[in-house]
Amino acid sequence: MKENFDCTQFITFNLEEIDTNIHELVTSFNNIGFKIIYKNQIREVKKEYFKDYIQDEFIEFKCDNFIGEFEDWESLEHPTEKILKFANAVENIARRSEINNFRIILTSFAQEGYSSNETIKVKVDNIQEGLFSMSKHYYDVWTDNLIIEII
Repeated sequence: MKENFDCTQFITFNLEEIDTNIHELVTSFNNIGFKIIYKNQIREVKKEYFKDYIQDEFIEFKCDNFIGEFEDWESLEHPTEKILKFANAVENIARRSEINNFRIILTSFAQEGYSSNETIKVKVDNIQEGLFSMSKHYYDVWTDNLIIEII
């Protein structure tokens, strides 16, 4: 059986300034309940699966029950508290001037040759709408893994 993984989230981006402290950029995710895993510690199967989407910086936010929040998110106007905090933390990073080619990756289930990926593009002001695409109550996109490109 091929190796697979599920229920995790990532951000990936490039930096224009090499002296930017990555840990300071993402520390707020600890307060939301995510374990931060940096690129060199991420399992190889995850890096290989998303190799076409990964930028120079690749960070995993591990929280086994976060994807379940999307099942509870019934309308765009009423995100769960955890999704709202996640969206705000992501937006704070995406708005930084030294960040470019920013992507959010939401993984329900990933296995090469088995699972589906969908890529959408959203403006930084519409991150929450992009995240809602992963909701089980959003009927335009049905996917195992959602890649959101911030434009």
